[in-house]
Amino acid sequence: MRTLPLPRNFENNYEFLEAYWAFRKQGSGSLTLKSWATELGYSNSGYICNLLKRQRRIQKGFIDRFIERQPLPEPDIRILYLRLAQETNQSAVENKILKDKISEISHVAHEMQNEEFEFISNWYHIVILELTELKGFRWDHAWISRCLGGKISEFEAEMAIKRLIKMKLLKVVAGKLLKTNTAISFSSATRNLAIQKIHMQSIETAKNALLTSPFESRDFNSATIAIHHSQVEAIKNAAQEFVHKLWKISSDSEALGCDSVYRINVQSFLMAEDPDNEQNTDICEDF
Repeated sequence: MRTLPLPRNFENNYEFLEAYWAFRKQGSGSLTLKSWATELGYSNSGYICNLLKRQRRIQKGFIDRFIERQPLPEPDIRILYLRLAQETNQSAVENKILKDKISEISHVAHEMQNEEFEFISNWYHIVILELTELKGFRWDHAWISRCLGGKISEFEAEMAIKRLIKMKLLKVVAGKLLKTNTAISFSSATRNLAIQKIHMQSIETAKNALLTSPFESRDFNSATIAIHHSQVEAIKNAAQEFVHKLWKISSDSEALGCDSVYRINVQSFLMAEDPDNEQNTDICEDF
């Protein structure tokens, strides 16, 4: 599984740059140093080639261009610039201060990455986050456990709330637990494996709901259709539009006073394809 390299995981900016170039080449066999240089706004590849050979100093202008075109988590951007200051600073005392600062940021970034992974990969975090919107919500770990059908312990509920507060997704106001409406986004290093895990949990939860939930509180639909492979993007866009409509319904529910949390899964995947027709493959998408 390909994971975007992050500066926090390397000793210096040169090592990070070399790893990033290998990552980009692996993702696109047609990418050349010249095309990458053009992407960064350089007229030729000479400077970047010398950077990869460690024959030129990394300049602030290069880092400015790089992060403009390759978004990185805020801690990693700070690390890039601090290391740049380190490389140009002649004072041993100031370099020690910079080194300690980089070490501190890296530690916090790794810690937050672990928090992100735990958040994404355990289904109950997002449920508890939505649970706080209920009119009768109680900041009581036993009550939360009962709301989730006893599927998590009181301790897990307590740790989940602490994690959500630490990630600034929940806040405490006058003794009450409230959503912050902070946008949820995660680093590439966290995302892939954790999201696979939570989708597997969602599928397992849906299987249990199909067998145990009352008919009036669940709905299962699916469609298997033959399409042209070029229409896959249109199906993904339609699914996104559907999800946006769900958020609108959720917003309208606030006036009514929310009393329950629902999970709506949307999946599409290949079921069959014509093995003899690579250019015009009909595929089946199942929802």
